[in-house]
Amino acid sequence: MGEEIARQIDRETEAKPYAKIAQKLSVCFAFLFCVSLALPLTAKAATIYISPATGSYNVSKTFSVGVYVSSQEQAMNAISGVISFPTEKLEVVSISKSGSVVNLWVQEPSFSNSSGVINLEGVVLNPGFIGTTGKVLTISFKAKSAGRASVLFTAGNLLANDGQGTSILTGMGGANFDLTAVSEVETPEEDTEPVVQPAVPRPPVLYSPTHPDPGKWYNLADAEFNWVLASDITGVSIFGDRSPDTSPSAVSDGMLTEYKFENVEEGVWYFHIRARNRLGWGQTGHFRFNVDTENPESFEIKEVDRKDRSDPMVEFIFEAVDKTSGIDHFEIQIDDKGVETVSGEEPNYITPSLGPGKHILKAKAVDKAGNFMESSIEFVVEKLPPPIFTDYPGTLDTDQFFVLEGMATEGSDVNLYIQKDKEQVLTYALKTSETGRFRYVADEKLKEGIYKVWADAVGKNGAKSEANDPIKIIVRPSELMRFGMSLITALSIIIPIIGLLILLIFILWYSWHKFKKFRNRLQKDIRRAENNAHMAFKKLRLDVKKQIDILEKTKKERELTESEKRMIKQLKNDLNDAEGIISKEFTDIEKEVKDG
Repeated sequence: MGEEIARQIDRETEAKPYAKIAQKLSVCFAFLFCVSLALPLTAKAATIYISPATGSYNVSKTFSVGVYVSSQEQAMNAISGVISFPTEKLEVVSISKSGSVVNLWVQEPSFSNSSGVINLEGVVLNPGFIGTTGKVLTISFKAKSAGRASVLFTAGNLLANDGQGTSILTGMGGANFDLTAVSEVETPEEDTEPVVQPAVPRPPVLYSPTHPDPGKWYNLADAEFNWVLASDITGVSIFGDRSPDTSPSAVSDGMLTEYKFENVEEGVWYFHIRARNRLGWGQTGHFRFNVDTENPESFEIKEVDRKDRSDPMVEFIFEAVDKTSGIDHFEIQIDDKGVETVSGEEPNYITPSLGPGKHILKAKAVDKAGNFMESSIEFVVEKLPPPIFTDYPGTLDTDQFFVLEGMATEGSDVNLYIQKDKEQVLTYALKTSETGRFRYVADEKLKEGIYKVWADAVGKNGAKSEANDPIKIIVRPSELMRFGMSLITALSIIIPIIGLLILLIFILWYSWHKFKKFRNRLQKDIRRAENNAHMAFKKLRLDVKKQIDILEKTKKERELTESEKRMIKQLKNDLNDAEGIISKEFTDIEKEVKDG
């Protein structure tokens, strides 16, 4: 890759290749010019930049820089930006809005010396701003330590005053400052004005939309760079390699304002640039950019040996290798639950407390460019043995206290659960002795019912056991209560039986009494009927006798016919037979009534 970059922009070869390059660039610019003429002029070029772009200052001194906007062709009405600065070398003392072209601040300008960030966002009211040096802010910095400090835009935008909010930003210019430590014998200079080369130009301030932060790694193999040229610049020379202080040759590559390296190899690279004006070539500016497009070379997860396999907090070692940018962090997920992020500088990882059973740990080793490699490992947290109940009553009287004893793992805590029927479960925390024994004595006597009792254990290290098999406790009334209840139960049976017997006797007596009265009345009726029957037969007999007497008298006057004789005889016989039968029937009825 270094050879390819060198071939692209090497300035140390003969002049003939540069003539070819210049010819090609001329063709490109001509093509771009033609294309730009064909495009509608809806969004014009505009930049935001920091001025001065370079300078030298003494440590512990303060100096001021301005944030400016340039929009020469179209009015802009909104600006936003994020500026970064090295916190180890600079700190912001103050920010001033005095003289700003911004009329309305959407968000008040703010800064953070801990994170090295300055934020700004504002609006320029109608008709907007057109010009080259529109002041936005003035920032006062204090130099903290010696070295080079880069103040860069890491994000920004400019919107046109066209009613549509069209973005017209084409570039962002940063600044590089050289900070010098003052020796003890030297008198510190009071003047904080920057020392600027009066003759030759300062190096253009570089900005990379693909690799904006020189301290970060990116997984992009194509690196783009932009810069803004001052009006007196007549040429630019660029070069790229792995050296931090290379200076491009004194041969112009043209009036370039951007450049793109393609398919850059992995590693640390530097883009070098210097500009020329009518007085000659200026100093070289350097921009570091870091490329890492490959995943880490290896990633293995190893479980640290455990003496206690029931320990719910398992330790692992993450062995990951990324030779280019290094491992930035690990993303860890256990049993497909939430993702936890830990630093790549901490290869040892201890899980949170886990329940017993099989678990899967998945992890990503992510390098500083965002590339990653995945790995996983299965592990088991063994179950803690459940508690054992050694002594307990199967049945219990309501006037007795419930006492239970058992055994569990030494030093563990026991959770005892008691539930009556389907009521709420009551939980009691018990401590075990040095030998693992535990004992529970109920504070109150249990009420009558059927109770279910079970327990689980929690070890010193947080390991948990499953619940043991529940036992059943029947709580019954006391002996005296049971005797009383038995007596009540017996009486509740005997008393109804006695009542039924009394009722039955009463019914029988009442029936017999009614029957007796009925029989007496019947006997009277029978006797009356019998008397009536006898009187009727007696009357009938008299009537028949009268008829017989008539026939007897007729017999004296004349002799009766045979039929009349037979009739008299038959009447006597029938009358005697009927009276005998009726008497017998009344006698039988009266006998039956008496017997009944």
